[in-house]
Amino acid sequence: MKALLTFPFLPRSGARLLQERPRWLGPFILLAVLHVALRLLAEDQNVRDVLAHLPPSATAADRAAAAASFSQSLPSRLLFLPVRLLIGWSVFAGTLYLFIRSLAPAVPVTFVRVLALEVHAEPAMLLGAIGTSLGALLVPQEGMNAVRAPLFSVAAFVQGSFPPPVVSLLATLNCFTLWYVVLLATGIRVLFGMTMRTAAVIAAAAWALSVLFDTGFLSLLIGTFSFHF
Repeated sequence: MKALLTFPFLPRSGARLLQERPRWLGPFILLAVLHVALRLLAEDQNVRDVLAHLPPSATAADRAAAAASFSQSLPSRLLFLPVRLLIGWSVFAGTLYLFIRSLAPAVPVTFVRVLALEVHAEPAMLLGAIGTSLGALLVPQEGMNAVRAPLFSVAAFVQGSFPPPVVSLLATLNCFTLWYVVLLATGIRVLFGMTMRTAAVIAAAAWALSVLFDTGFLSLLIGTFSFHF
């Protein structure tokens, strides 16, 4: 756990701790619990978001039924959240692993070490999720189609109306994701002995690929369920 507390604020020192003990399960469990707690605290806002994005044709009965269904599914969603986090973080670690192997084939690298790095960089994204919840409470979102964004993101400052996938992309451009990418790049440099330039390219490319995938998935979701924005 010392590495989890050290790495986000002193990444070089934290990465050296990961070199000695690349453990990920304990830190993952702690972060998963914090994510579940945050999701539970933000549930009322989540329900309001769902209702705001229903089609205009939805009646009052439809909205009441949607709210009841969403609330009833809360226990299962909270139970599944750690599984979803583990899958997502593992897939991203796999992407990092492939980029490292492709750009630096001579560098000795193991998936477990990359997964440990990814888990220990996730506190930055957890703080970003907290910032997103604060943004939903403190900053009116109507001008950006009511899509949530952290307080310090491009989406929170750009005026005008944009398609939801574009707004989602703008929301990812914030100080928390920059912090996250810097942590990954620093960890790659220390753990695998790369130059900072190569490490930064790997971290930024893997992050950009994941953002493009999420944006495409959002577009598909909106088209499939006819959400209104």
